[in-house]
Amino acid sequence: MKPRALDKIIMLVCILIVTSKVAEANYHLNEGSLDSLFAQSQDVTQKIEHWSTDYSSGLTKPQMIDDDKSPSYKIAAGMAITSTTLQVVIYFGWVIITAVTGGLGFILLPGAMILAGAIGSPWHRYYLGTNDNSFKIGALYCITMNCFGLLGIADAIALLAAPPEHHEYINNEKFLIWLEDFQKK
Repeated sequence: MKPRALDKIIMLVCILIVTSKVAEANYHLNEGSLDSLFAQSQDVTQKIEHWSTDYSSGLTKPQMIDDDKSPSYKIAAGMAITSTTLQVVIYFGWVIITAVTGGLGFILLPGAMILAGAIGSPWHRYYLGTNDNSFKIGALYCITMNCFGLLGIADAIALLAAPPEHHEYINNEKFLIWLEDFQKK
């Protein structure tokens, strides 16, 4: 007679209970060793308190603008152009493979789309900051398929054309960061 699945589960649970009780019986806490480790440790509460007052609320736009580590529009534009170019290369490679193999490349289409979607994510927007709207902006770039690369190129052009004192794109929560500037002109 073969054991049923329920019998196997009951047996497994019993074995787990017995082994946990055996392991528990062999466990001993060495309090002397634990106390010596605490005695040798460093007190970092002041460092944590200093860090938490500086960064717990996040950086505001004026703090980021005054800081030497503020995001660079040129770097963000380069990221936008690079990710758009890599997306085009992936899709072009897929088209070539599909043409050469006589249509067998369609098997690779889901993989190409996933790879292009990951590379085509708005990395330049994450670099500049999105005021906690990263998921929304990333999802919109994914849903619109980066407007077939045009959105990344438009972002790059806007970033490269922005004057140095223009800081409206840092921590911008809007999907199209340049739309307000475009409407003003």
